[in-house]
Amino acid sequence: MSKLFFFGDSITAGALDGEFGGWVTHVIAKIIKEKIERDVGVKPFYCNSYNLGVHGDFVKDVVKRLPNEIEARSKPEDEIQIVFAVGVKDTLISDEFEFSNNLKIMINKALEFTKNIRFIGLFPVDEARTRNPYKNNKIKSFNNAVRNVCEEYEIPFCSLFEKTIARGDYKAMLHDGLHPNSEGHRFIYEIVAPFIINDEFYKLHAI
Repeated sequence: MSKLFFFGDSITAGALDGEFGGWVTHVIAKIIKEKIERDVGVKPFYCNSYNLGVHGDFVKDVVKRLPNEIEARSKPEDEIQIVFAVGVKDTLISDEFEFSNNLKIMINKALEFTKNIRFIGLFPVDEARTRNPYKNNKIKSFNNAVRNVCEEYEIPFCSLFEKTIARGDYKAMLHDGLHPNSEGHRFIYEIVAPFIINDEFYKLHAI
């Protein structure tokens, strides 16, 4: 049986999207819709999806809980895919070197279960409205660190930072300066859906 696990923080969990519950929920709904459509057509697939985003998580928190989360929901014979989306909060406590090392620890832990790993990059903030001292320059540096680690491990990486900053009105997509609102989650979904749900996805989860 095929399983797709989303690991991350409060943004992954869908915090403050009062309309649909976050970008991961959007992606899972699309997977379910396409499964139903393909059940009566060509190339059917099956994929149980789990949103394992946790409010307040740093990368090191994901490392700690990843094995138990996967083992509680899968069997050794299952085909597993993992999507990571975490790291903004790490900018408050880590430097880039420590952050990169923690990313590598997390990826190595994930590789014990699967080589099918993807990574979503970091979302910028509105510095004037965040409760904690987040800085977009540091978020950008950490996003590049994620990119570099993914290149080292040959893991597909989807960057949100540049596409989001390019929108002159991106701050309007943030509920509290940090967490995207419903519009922001929809924006993320539209970028990441084709990155996750593609020909490789259908092949991996084919039945």
